[in-house]
Amino acid sequence: MVGKIIVGLAASGVVGTLAALAGYWAGGEAAIAEDKIVPDTRSFYVAGEAPSRWVSFKGSWELDGPERIGFQKQVVKYTCSEGQGYCDLAEATVFRNGLSVDTSSVPAIWSSNEITLKSSDLSACRENVVVVNLTTEEVISITRDGQNRSADCTLPTIPRPRKARLISGFDRYFDQRYADRN
Repeated sequence: MVGKIIVGLAASGVVGTLAALAGYWAGGEAAIAEDKIVPDTRSFYVAGEAPSRWVSFKGSWELDGPERIGFQKQVVKYTCSEGQGYCDLAEATVFRNGLSVDTSSVPAIWSSNEITLKSSDLSACRENVVVVNLTTEEVISITRDGQNRSADCTLPTIPRPRKARLISGFDRYFDQRYADRN
């Protein structure tokens, strides 16, 4: 298990994040790590033939529409094995001077040109479906309130499903930081 976590961390670009966190003192004043870190670029790889394909993709989630994602500085990496029927997920998030890293496995349904991943949190507050198009390399996530939402759920309800796209966090960072760079 420890080896799996270490491989997931390194593959997710967390090593670079940790290095950036180590140097959070800048110019003699405390700086917030969140302001200093440049997220990873997006990548997408497919290997093999059905029914033994292997897919790996990573990037940062960006919500479609006016809403902002809760944690802007995040990187996710999925590694999927068609033969095993699931995808391993490693997710690194930076908020202020804190780094959170989570790993999990998500069941995967494969078709000739798509992978569908469906997961929900333990209290069924939210359900999330990720659709991976193997032809266009587009990765879309739809999050909605759970159908069997528990009374114990502390998350607010979502008035409509939220759609997110997997993008390059590196590009987003520079688009926001240097809007006139083109």
